[in-house]
Amino acid sequence: MTGWNFGLGDLDENGIYEYVACRYSYDSTLQNILKVCWNGECIYELRKDIIDVLSWRYSDFDGDGVQELFLSLWNGDAKDVENVYMVLKKTNIGEWKALEEKHAYPASADSFPIQVTYKKNPGMAEITLKGFRSYCEFSLEDYCKGMEKRIASNECTVDEKRTLQKYLAEYKEILQTPWEELAGKECGSVNRWGLKEVVPDYHDGLPCLVATYGIIGMDEQDDWGRIKLWFQYDGDGKIQALMMLFDSIMSLPVGEGGWRYQELAPYSERKYKNYFGATAQEAYSEIAKTYYDAMLAVRQGEKVSDEVLDELGDTYVNNWFLDVARNEFETPVYSLIDLNGDGTEEFLIGCKHDPYLVFSDVYTWKDGVAYLLTGQHGGYRDGSREVCENGAIRDCTAWIGSEGTNARFWRLPKNGTAMEVEEWLTGTILRSGENEKEVYYRKLPHADQIISKEEYKAILSGELGGYKVIMPYTTILTPDSIETLRTGIVQNIQDQSMENTVPDRQEMLSAYYGLIHLAEEAIYDPQATAENAMAYQDADGKDLFSLEIRWLFDGSGEIAWQNVGYLMQDIDGDGVEELLLGENDPDPNGSYNGVIYDMYTYRDHQVVHLLSGWARNRYYLTKEGIIVREAESSAFDGLREYYQYDGTQLVCTEKTEWEIQNDGTKVISYTDQNGTKKITEKELEALLGKYHYVYPSFLCMGSKWSKIEDLNENGWDDYLISFFHDGVCNRLSLYLFRQGVVYDHEEDIGIGWGDYDFVDLDGDGEKEIVLAMEPSVNSMPLEEFAVIKKAGDSWKELETCQSLPLKLTHGTDPFEILLGCDGYEKTISFSVKPKYDEWKRLAEQTGDSFNESMAHYYETEVAKTKAGAEIGGIMDWGIWEIHLTELDGRPCLMALQGIQGYSKEDKWGEVEIYFDYDADGKIRILELRLK
Repeated sequence: MTGWNFGLGDLDENGIYEYVACRYSYDSTLQNILKVCWNGECIYELRKDIIDVLSWRYSDFDGDGVQELFLSLWNGDAKDVENVYMVLKKTNIGEWKALEEKHAYPASADSFPIQVTYKKNPGMAEITLKGFRSYCEFSLEDYCKGMEKRIASNECTVDEKRTLQKYLAEYKEILQTPWEELAGKECGSVNRWGLKEVVPDYHDGLPCLVATYGIIGMDEQDDWGRIKLWFQYDGDGKIQALMMLFDSIMSLPVGEGGWRYQELAPYSERKYKNYFGATAQEAYSEIAKTYYDAMLAVRQGEKVSDEVLDELGDTYVNNWFLDVARNEFETPVYSLIDLNGDGTEEFLIGCKHDPYLVFSDVYTWKDGVAYLLTGQHGGYRDGSREVCENGAIRDCTAWIGSEGTNARFWRLPKNGTAMEVEEWLTGTILRSGENEKEVYYRKLPHADQIISKEEYKAILSGELGGYKVIMPYTTILTPDSIETLRTGIVQNIQDQSMENTVPDRQEMLSAYYGLIHLAEEAIYDPQATAENAMAYQDADGKDLFSLEIRWLFDGSGEIAWQNVGYLMQDIDGDGVEELLLGENDPDPNGSYNGVIYDMYTYRDHQVVHLLSGWARNRYYLTKEGIIVREAESSAFDGLREYYQYDGTQLVCTEKTEWEIQNDGTKVISYTDQNGTKKITEKELEALLGKYHYVYPSFLCMGSKWSKIEDLNENGWDDYLISFFHDGVCNRLSLYLFRQGVVYDHEEDIGIGWGDYDFVDLDGDGEKEIVLAMEPSVNSMPLEEFAVIKKAGDSWKELETCQSLPLKLTHGTDPFEILLGCDGYEKTISFSVKPKYDEWKRLAEQTGDSFNESMAHYYETEVAKTKAGAEIGGIMDWGIWEIHLTELDGRPCLMALQGIQGYSKEDKWGEVEIYFDYDADGKIRILELRLK
């Protein structure tokens, strides 16, 4: 099993964060589990095939003054509903219950009773909600006019035109029918996917929810539009409808969201405002400030909702921008580019993670108004929205098909305020029986063309059509750059040297991790460096990192991740961390252990490459703060150079060289600020012994970082780092900034991001890190845990286990069982007589041999076992789940395990085992509870 945690924040403000935990199973015998956890306790559990959190809100949805928790969940199975949701309410007795929900297709009871019928007025349809007095009208005549407009447009494909013409003929025939014969009859229905989404909103200033269904006419291809239902809850937890609106898909002009293919059109279901300014820069600066404020909100842990965005300026901030911008290693940027050559620069905003740059939204300005040109689809995660050299915007959305790409190229007409599709590439798989055929289309303004796979790739790569992606000049989104955008005046910098200025750490980390990502890419695919060498070079054409980084393989064709890695460390103590790339040598002799091949610093908003080495040109750190270069061109010569790093450059302070002559003598020279002189072998040994090497352990490439608290309280965030190989996490490390890796958990595990806590479990006043982990394979246990404690200057792992030592023994009565645990004096007594009676009843009723065997087991093995003898056992999977909780007001861990009799089909119960740690780091059992 694997999974994740989704943080909700400290909703009740008691210092304990609420979260949603999801566990995915790929074993058909197990279900996926989603748990809502409040103060560390599970308050609600949902089991479905595929689930994911889309949105949430903690608000009062029934008007009683007490807040409820709303969760919107994606249903990946989507058999009859795309969106699952729940509203959880805490009762007066402290328990949580789910309020009424409506989900499925209207043929079932679990749905909103929507009806679509012909109205009495000719040419009109009516959408009603049973039991609700409001209704929505829909004009079939207007719908026909919309189809005619669509058929006549240049964007209508041949297949689409054929379908629309069929619908149009049928609707026109309906419109000619005597209307009294049609009034009141069904004329449409809800789309078979049922509920599309439920999102939080407001009605008359009060919190509510909005459910969206799709409405269709003739069939699923005949999409009429979307019906939206605003609702809240009454005092009994029942749904109470408030308002209903219908958005016809034909009610908007083509090119402004009026057809389902216009995914990039300038339209959103939520209103957005146009920005006004005497100049384009003034309007653009207001937009930039809104995005910047939204970015700060998500980075501070807020869930940015429509309500928050309204407060920021009632604008449309792309969700993909927010998803990416919340990651501190991404750099939000903007760019000004004249896309259509009309003299007005467009404003593009997005995120940069070197070498990648993807824009979320594009704006233009005309006559004092800034217009949004792009919609919700597209951006960093949904697709790659990039700028082409011919001014087109390329939007490559992940899509079904062998190539995995559905690319559209958009053009902004001169003096225009709306994008137009210039070309559209798509690939599909045609199936006939067991045969498959790849087909690629080039959708031009007037017709579709079938093209070859080679031509498809050529257009996509920019080799044809001028669609080559470019990397325009960008500006990092900061308050200063926003003000510069507004005024056109570059902010003055008092200290032009920047030598004593610590750069923005978020910006620095983003640049460093972009470089690390490039190094990983080059290691994975060395051929890529040959095909696109410029991507691995700086602006001056120099390599971004040494070739040695690409050569560190284990000889099997796969990367030996333990060989190559990186480290961030402040070498000169100026507050700016340097980035080191180097090698961890797995050889027992360790001749290359701790070798540095590349060193970088961050200055003036850019990465500066300080040194680059290779196997015979190695660099090392020393305790004395000196960087040593060891180099040789053969076995008969060598040199040592000693550098001091002053924050800007490496300065050589002294060096030694030697060479073995033809007669076998060794000539050694020494150079410092006083000049060069010959020295003896003994003097050389003394010089070499003056510096003491340190061999840092580099963090392996391919790692995933999860930020935790500042554990050593030095002002820097610390991290849990998971290292992956072949998709399996095979090492988990605790990395403290300024200290490096202080703890390693070296075995195959899985970890849900955010599954950690920081509490005192042994009562000594110092907090320990508690990790909830999952095995990398679906075997015992279902969940693992680790408790890490500071011991002096390092960290150690306290006692752990995969299954706690439960004991089952026979009592004095025939069917009495005593449950205990090693290290716990008390026992729990329970009777399995009800189990025996049930198996006996089943055996007599069914005559099944299995039931007879189970009854026989109780009659012989259980009832006749001597008191004190071991009986039964712990069920498979060991620890089923584990989490932090409290007992008698103190933090502890609770592990859940199952116990059984004859076999796992004979379950006796589930045991909650509460435990913490003693002063020696050993598990201390506090209490057992049998469920």
